[in-house]
Amino acid sequence: MSQCVELSLHPHMEDRPLKKEIKYAAIYYLIRFLILVSNRIPRRWWLAFCGFLGRVAYTFAKQSRRQAILHLTLAYGREKTTPEILAMSKRMFILLGKNAGDILRARAVRTLADLDKFLVVHGYENFEQATARRKGVIFPPATLALLTFKLPSCPCTD
Repeated sequence: MSQCVELSLHPHMEDRPLKKEIKYAAIYYLIRFLILVSNRIPRRWWLAFCGFLGRVAYTFAKQSRRQAILHLTLAYGREKTTPEILAMSKRMFILLGKNAGDILRARAVRTLADLDKFLVVHGYENFEQATARRKGVIFPPATLALLTFKLPSCPCTD
């Protein structure tokens, strides 16, 4: 007595309306296409395009835009004017778009040599001084890279 078991990627896939199925399929294929394109054009063009997508998201994602403005106002309300906060929120969306573009493009980064082609390091001497004194160092903007690559002179990664 064998029974057939139906597997689904999402447990409630059959409950999803057709409109959402089409939407999610379109998003999936759009992202696959963007990954393909991301590595075939110069990085500067790609990041400009992704920044443009961030600007589009700022325009159409009203709830996310309102949340960003609210949170920036809570953080900087006493220091910045309303126009400055609005400009910061727009810039934030643009930079998020560029970061997402870099993440899509990072699929092609397989070695430290690939990373060195576009990675710019400022203040490396501070890292060298800290490791010479056996102190820890935090690289906040490089966390994705540090998850994959080990720094050759860092005693903590041996």
